[in-house]
Amino acid sequence: MDWKELGLYILKEAEEWAKERRLNELKYNADSCKGNVFEEYSEYYRAKAQGDVEGMLDAMADSLIYIAVDLTKNFETEADKRELEEYFAIELQNNVKEAEELGYDFKKVMGEVFKEINSRTGAWSDELGKWKKFETDEAKAKWYKANMKNAKIS
Repeated sequence: MDWKELGLYILKEAEEWAKERRLNELKYNADSCKGNVFEEYSEYYRAKAQGDVEGMLDAMADSLIYIAVDLTKNFETEADKRELEEYFAIELQNNVKEAEELGYDFKKVMGEVFKEINSRTGAWSDELGKWKKFETDEAKAKWYKANMKNAKIS
């Protein structure tokens, strides 16, 4: 699968996830999007500093999901949407390349991460500007943990 096909897969999965949670009805906020993506970059670099490849892959996938979910929202201008689409494409290409260098199939990485986020319940937080997963014992009992071993290139 080339990166364009992978991008369409990610956008489709993120759109379904966003619609189920009615996030696609929200207005796009560039600052909120950047804050969420930069939070994932922070997680990526902490994982990289610790030699945690699976943590790096998870953060790479999460950053793309944040961008893809934001692409389902209502934009004030087409220019804003095009800018985010271009950023998504660049980020996707970089992540595919890095995952392969690390010995992972990025589509499988994304599949594992989508399984994980789909297993969670939660609600939108205006305060945080993002979907906040419920962290009760009952909610956690239903969580799937992404298994990056399933994404290794054989």
